Amino acid sequence: PEYVEVDRVLDVTEYEDPGTGKTTRHFLVKWRSLAYDEATWELEEDVDPTKIQQYMTFKVSGSLGDASFKRFFKWCVFVT
Repeated sequence: PEYVEVDRVLDVTEYEDPGTGKTTRHFLVKWRSLAYDEATWELEEDVDPTKIQQYMTFKVSGSLGDASFKRFFKWCVFVT
C-alpha cells in the first residue's frame, strides 16, 4: 500500500542519551497518500536515506526557513 511509502521528510530532532552520550535522530515522516496530520516520528535507520538527503538539501537551501515551515506545518495540522 502507498501509505507505507515515505513521501517526504518534514523535520528532524536529535536526542543525546546522558548515560551513553549516544545521539539518536528521529525524522518526522509524511507518508504517501496520508494527510500531514498523520505524519509520524521515525528512527533514522527506518527512513529511506534518499528522502533524508532530499530533506537536508532542502533545509540547507533555505527555500523555506525553519520558523516559516513550522508555522505552515502547525497550520496544516489544525486545518485538516
